[in-house]
Amino acid sequence: KNAHDYLPNGSDGGNGCSGDSAYGITNPDGNETLIYGVDLNRNFPYQWGGEGSSSSPCDDNYKGPSPYSPEPEVAAIMDYAKALFPQSQQRRDDDTESILTEPYDEETTGVYVDVHASGKVVGQPWYYKNVTAPNTPELMALNHKFCSYNGHKPVVSGYDSFWYEAAGATDDYMYGSLGVAAFTFEVGHDQAENCNYFEKEIIPNNFNALLYGAKVSRGPFRIPKGPDVTRFALSRSLEDPDNAMRVEVAASDVHRTLIKDKRGVAIQDKYPVIPSGLQNVSSILVFVDEHPYDNSNPLPYATIGTEISQSATESIAIDVGTSTLVKGQHTVCVQAVDSASYGGAVNCQYFTIDSNHRFVMKCVDSDKYFSLRKDTGSWAVRAKTCLSTVDEAELICGRRVKYLG
Repeated sequence: KNAHDYLPNGSDGGNGCSGDSAYGITNPDGNETLIYGVDLNRNFPYQWGGEGSSSSPCDDNYKGPSPYSPEPEVAAIMDYAKALFPQSQQRRDDDTESILTEPYDEETTGVYVDVHASGKVVGQPWYYKNVTAPNTPELMALNHKFCSYNGHKPVVSGYDSFWYEAAGATDDYMYGSLGVAAFTFEVGHDQAENCNYFEKEIIPNNFNALLYGAKVSRGPFRIPKGPDVTRFALSRSLEDPDNAMRVEVAASDVHRTLIKDKRGVAIQDKYPVIPSGLQNVSSILVFVDEHPYDNSNPLPYATIGTEISQSATESIAIDVGTSTLVKGQHTVCVQAVDSASYGGAVNCQYFTIDSNHRFVMKCVDSDKYFSLRKDTGSWAVRAKTCLSTVDEAELICGRRVKYLG
């Protein structure tokens, strides 16, 4: 973040600062120099120099003498982001005073995540002031989805959950200047977590949240408003196991919009269901060996709509013919659409077809799967039973197994 956080040598640095305000660094010639540092998260140009930043080099939220100068890290991040995200949606660059008042449209692309410690919250613009941003509903839709994966709580400007002002922050620049859906993940309980907690809690809890962000980056103000796939399973067809694969999908418009407590109970008094989570699931689309975002705009293999009831959560099962599929690896993708015509994140899986055009069943390695989930109970027993059963000499997961569902 900056050069204030730690003081290796305990010196005051000789720069008029005291205590831990100075930071010792060793130059290439071996000599130690004591300096202060700029808080990089107060040095971005959007609303630079406002509330929550300091003009004193001795403060840990020092904004620097000017925006992104002389800080090469800030300039490098800005240059990379401007080259990465479409210029057509970029509204301003070095303007430190103008305030964004018009929301970006739903076709705007790009997600930016700044990872901090700590607090177990997900923040969104604005940071420079406790007022709602023009795209607050869209940002909240994605924020709630992030929190459903990592167990954090949303922090939103203009609401009671807002933390504090931080003018010149990365999120405000990425959103206000470049149109990007920008967030801060405050991970963990402490700024310096131990490695065991980091590897077993922080990484697995946040990985799927970041993966979801990647899935919706094509349209972060649009896609998170759609339903989410909550179950996606492949197996052999019960009716025609030699010629078809069964695809089972469950989807929900409300499930990942809920913010829950440690017991898994929704905290709806403080975090009510957001409007984008109140629609019915109208259809589920299935694609085989094609992705709905392909340039060819492929038609789905199947659209299941009339067979399911109109509710916020739906489950379907469909058989996909395999007799025309060649031996080897294939893909199946699914997407749910709600009654407001918002399509949610696309989920895909690989599957394998053997030389007889049959779907090859798979089973997870139970020891690895369940040790990661700290589960040594009946589920582990059932999975090991699955792994120890012989079924038509198919070698999966390094053992001969039978798929038991």
